[in-house]
Amino acid sequence: MLAEPNHHDGRYVLPIRWLILIATAATLICGWKNAQGEETPEAAANERLARTVLYLSSDELEGRGLGSKGLDLAADYIAGQFREIGLKTDLYDGAPFQKFTAPAASPHGTKLPIAPGNNDVNGKPSNADRSKADANNMPPPATEPNRIAAKNVVAVLEGEGPHADEAIVIGAHYDHLGRGEPGSLEPDSHEIHHGADDNASGVAAMLEIARQLAAREKKLPRQVVFIAFTGEERGLYGSAHYVKDPLAPLDKTIAMLNLDMVGRMTDDKLIVYGTGTASEWGDLLTRLNEKHDFQLTRHPEGYGPSDHSSFYAKRIPVLFFFTGTHKDYHRPSDTFDKINVDGMRRVAELVADAAVAIAETDARPTYKDIGGPSQFAKSGDRPYFGSIPDFSQDQPGYALMGVSKGGPAEAAGIQGGDIILRLGDYPIANLEDFDTALRKFKAGDRITVLVKRGSDEMKFAVTLEPPRQ
Repeated sequence: MLAEPNHHDGRYVLPIRWLILIATAATLICGWKNAQGEETPEAAANERLARTVLYLSSDELEGRGLGSKGLDLAADYIAGQFREIGLKTDLYDGAPFQKFTAPAASPHGTKLPIAPGNNDVNGKPSNADRSKADANNMPPPATEPNRIAAKNVVAVLEGEGPHADEAIVIGAHYDHLGRGEPGSLEPDSHEIHHGADDNASGVAAMLEIARQLAAREKKLPRQVVFIAFTGEERGLYGSAHYVKDPLAPLDKTIAMLNLDMVGRMTDDKLIVYGTGTASEWGDLLTRLNEKHDFQLTRHPEGYGPSDHSSFYAKRIPVLFFFTGTHKDYHRPSDTFDKINVDGMRRVAELVADAAVAIAETDARPTYKDIGGPSQFAKSGDRPYFGSIPDFSQDQPGYALMGVSKGGPAEAAGIQGGDIILRLGDYPIANLEDFDTALRKFKAGDRITVLVKRGSDEMKFAVTLEPPRQ
């Protein structure tokens, strides 16, 4: 909900609900002390985490929609925290902002107005466009037609030693859904979608990890690149741009650790994706968990609906940390009062220890090709094709980030980076066209697929398989 105007003096005051949240936060913060009333290191960390999530999910930031004033405020806050921690931030013309432009349309072909918070969730069908935008909060104009200004926030903790030119990336996206827009699970709502768990929690945890690593007496043997990605909700735009224009060369980037929705831990449960993307990950997690004592659920796949996918597509081992979905996911009710701050701190401590272990190991992690994720492999009532969409592309056709290992597309010779232009007799301009065309066929059909690979057009014969449920 918007801040309510005080008609006596023109100022804005917070609604009662948010005053209660702030009071609750203050009570929690005061409670994180030991029996002697002293603030412990854990209490100090919890306080920092709580304050970050509370601010990023506040009404002032209006849901952090792509292109909005609120998202710019979030970027400035993260940049300020990076500087306060002591990270190197003079990376792009003296600042930590990696600027680029993103498509002003959803990856499904629906035109979105260039206005605050018009987002599209990764891989999910578009809902109706948002209605009106507050004219006072219009974003800066984009530099190209049909595109919108965007920026990642990047900082570096420099390493020392013979492997100091190698990098570990630790990332979390800082954008959310503004006032709903495509991607909201309450499509008729124009309330602020606060995004406390998704993904103010991941940003807060990333900042805490940065603080912990920067406080070490001795520098790590490898550098750590911290990135707050934008445009994740619209389609991994920020991470897709970074891997096209990386600060540390991709062949020197040895791992990517991603935090997305780490604020709703229950019963010590922590979900980790990407556990099969490096030969060493299984033993590493087992060893670290002897200290941290989570109920770990491990998923081997490296592709999935968050920013680690962009790195795995470049053959970089990944780990994605996640405390699970919930009924408030992509709804206005994803608010600070439901956050498990202590659980968030514990996740940050585990990821910090993982970063140290990876940095201090002489050999870099061994990349493994696991193929596509279970969520992209499910095809509902359509025949199975085995493609993994690349939402960062805005040129005509259906762009692929990758193909599922052992699937029909891979067997036919189609690969990541290809753009599908025609499926049988059906022209393909976007993902929706592909979905519609695929439903015209059945399992066992052998169809000709026209793709663009670089500057060449190529044809492949794909035999469709039964739907994956």
